[in-house]
Amino acid sequence: ANTVSPRLAYGLRLLLYRLGILHGLYKRPQRDGLINGRLIHGNGIRYEIKTAGEAAVLLGKSIGQPFNPRERAPRNMGWVSRNYVFLPVISNEAVPYNGMVYNISVEEDESYLTVHGALHNCGSTKHLLDMEAMAEEAVPMVNNPQVYYRLIDWVGRCGPMSTEQAAKSGNFDSIYPGLSGEARDFRKEIIGTLDPHALWPAVQVKLEDIFNKFEEEDSPSETGEMPYLSEE
Repeated sequence: ANTVSPRLAYGLRLLLYRLGILHGLYKRPQRDGLINGRLIHGNGIRYEIKTAGEAAVLLGKSIGQPFNPRERAPRNMGWVSRNYVFLPVISNEAVPYNGMVYNISVEEDESYLTVHGALHNCGSTKHLLDMEAMAEEAVPMVNNPQVYYRLIDWVGRCGPMSTEQAAKSGNFDSIYPGLSGEARDFRKEIIGTLDPHALWPAVQVKLEDIFNKFEEEDSPSETGEMPYLSEE
């Protein structure tokens, strides 16, 4: 799908995610072209949405246009649950910047949603508090010794300093100036780049199997609405 409308492109992206269909969204410069013999000059940005692999098979099945993958196995880099889409971070890079920085937050939290996913503002001691809470939740579920012992090590290193009182005092970074940054990077590594299949091997479920189950459990109502697409 191609469009010059960012609103339409991001709306389609949200719709595809709500349907559990993985895809790619690309921004490309417009090219000149011919329409009925007339030269059309391309200006601005063109948005392109593509699907492939298992997601393309599912999309084709849902719209009555069967898609047959070629020689490669129909797999996608990502994982879909009933309420969430997990995608790996392919790369990141630092760029020079000298200017105004805006802080975006919501009431009682520094986390919020964008068209591309969930974001959390950078901070200092809050990452250590989040690390401790994450360890308490994740350790009982983790079947990965490397992640398990790294979490245990971090909680031990934070010790009594990783408390709400220490965070409010502002003394933590004065005592351990580098620990907060390391905790931030480790936390981002776990929640941003870790393959869920590696962390929870028991949930290696194929995308098509998930939606076959949806079709069995959530048949269309009399109004034609699909219950699993409604807001909970």
